[in-house]
Amino acid sequence: LGLASGETFAGATYSPLKATTLSVGYSQQREDWRDLDGVSEIERNIQRQLGAREAEALTIGVEQKVTKNLSVNAQYTYLREEDAVLGAQTGSAALLGEGSRTNAVTVSASMDLGDGFSFDLSATGGATQTAQGQILATSRDVMSSAGQFTVNKRGVMGSQDILRVSVGQPMTVERGELELRSDQVIDRLTGERGVVTQTIGISTKRRYTGEIVYATPVSKASELGIVGRYISAGEIGQDESFMIGANFGMRF
Repeated sequence: LGLASGETFAGATYSPLKATTLSVGYSQQREDWRDLDGVSEIERNIQRQLGAREAEALTIGVEQKVTKNLSVNAQYTYLREEDAVLGAQTGSAALLGEGSRTNAVTVSASMDLGDGFSFDLSATGGATQTAQGQILATSRDVMSSAGQFTVNKRGVMGSQDILRVSVGQPMTVERGELELRSDQVIDRLTGERGVVTQTIGISTKRRYTGEIVYATPVSKASELGIVGRYISAGEIGQDESFMIGANFGMRF
């Protein structure tokens, strides 16, 4: 869903039972080189050449409050990308101009452990197929996964502050291949031509993230936040990185 979030969103919820909530949502995003933040000029220019990346998603979910302190949630997502496969584009409309379709399921749980402690856990699995009518195609589903575990503690050094520690795995292509079919010479002696299929692996290296966030009110109208974030190395160009920062907010 993250590939289609950030621009347009609409949603609705309905509770047929006191402990059950049904939800439906729609989101859409169009991202071009002007929208990219925190990237190099090389990456910005590449996106400029590829053109805008467009995607939309439909979600249907159900949340069940099992006990006073425990809730579980299941959500189905249908993602449609205009000219990409899980965010990856090409420079030719003939290759991936018709885009791809993804069906994904997310299962999550939230639990209040008492004494200010709570945790959130989520796991997502997806299956992607390219659309028909383009040169690059999938012979079988491209399988992807993502997940995150978060622990929260309220009242660390005061009654109003909160500490959040989370570890996660960003979206990883667990298994995936694209097939490129082209007309080539298959017999050099006779010059006979035929369709040749080349396979391109698109599985990605698993990355891990870690984040620590601490927020505390400074006064009735202001709040201080400190954040540290780490992400491990991935594919070429995805270097290991660490960031630490702080922000101060004031309400008028």
